[in-house]
Amino acid sequence: MSTLFAFDIGNYESKVAVGSNGTATFVAAMPSMLLFGSPGEIGVGWNARDMLLLDPDNVLTRVKGLLGGPVVTVGENKISPEQACAHILLELKALAMAAVGEAVDSQEDRYAFVRETVRNAAVTFPTYFSEPQRVALKEACRLAGLNVVAFLADPVAACAAYGLDHTATSRNVFVIDAGHNATTMSVVEVKAGACSVRHATTSPFGGNDFVETCVKEIVGRFRQSHKKDLSRDRKSMGRLRNAVNGQLLPTLYCDTSSTISIDSVYEGIDFNYSITRARFEGWCNDLLAQFNTAIAGTLRDARISVTDVNDVVFVGGPSKVIRLPQLANEAFPGRQSIRSGPPGSLHAVAYGAALYAQRNR
Repeated sequence: MSTLFAFDIGNYESKVAVGSNGTATFVAAMPSMLLFGSPGEIGVGWNARDMLLLDPDNVLTRVKGLLGGPVVTVGENKISPEQACAHILLELKALAMAAVGEAVDSQEDRYAFVRETVRNAAVTFPTYFSEPQRVALKEACRLAGLNVVAFLADPVAACAAYGLDHTATSRNVFVIDAGHNATTMSVVEVKAGACSVRHATTSPFGGNDFVETCVKEIVGRFRQSHKKDLSRDRKSMGRLRNAVNGQLLPTLYCDTSSTISIDSVYEGIDFNYSITRARFEGWCNDLLAQFNTAIAGTLRDARISVTDVNDVVFVGGPSKVIRLPQLANEAFPGRQSIRSGPPGSLHAVAYGAALYAQRNR
């Protein structure tokens, strides 16, 4: 069976996996951002992320959310959402091609070579995408030189990552897909080897809300300690967010306490702050309550009870917030949420899409 690439385009981060011979391998993840430099030059992913603090007016973020909309202006540049998304896809495609041994870096025009080298692809989309948004995503794939052989909803791919999309017995899978800005909860019905989304509800809270809650509390404590308002400086706030997102919370997810240290964060002040997991969860009580409410609401709207759910799958960055999987387990007694295994919860959608496409070709 020929190799195919699987793409999970997110508002904050996008991912690619490779499928071949009935297996899947996760390749890479990168920020869903574009940096507009000198005329004709566009930086993608980490290059754009690195400049977000220094040159925010020329950085385009949340590319996926723009699909289906009009041309956008970034600094002195204009670009269609489809073209912007195609740049993300091209960069991921180049990484995937390199991962399977195809030389791409030595080309004089790297993107031209990658674009013209057509590859089969599995591409996922969120359940809340409208038809125009789905059409726009397919157009972005075409612009990136991708032949889409599987176009599937995120929760179906999440089920496929753990082999739940083709079970012999009929079952209901409750999928929690927690992203950076939103959390989608879905009931996926598996019947006769087919997998379909029975109902999905998207709530406007995600991993970024945990980051912003921490940032707000830390800014308050900085004000108390130093009598200065850190929030008045955009660069200082950006450095604090990066420290919380990249240092404080990842440590807190696997340990009971964490510390951040930022040199000269504001007006020459070096800042150090420690927090326990218990205090963090206390700050986030409102978000945890929203999570519980969303589970109950999704079950109600899908017209099924807890006992009708056979499996629970939890994917996305916030699955690492220790209290959230615990709440999911408490909501479904006797059904331990699946968030580990070969793909890991962070990469499950791209990984699952690669498996699904091979099984259904």
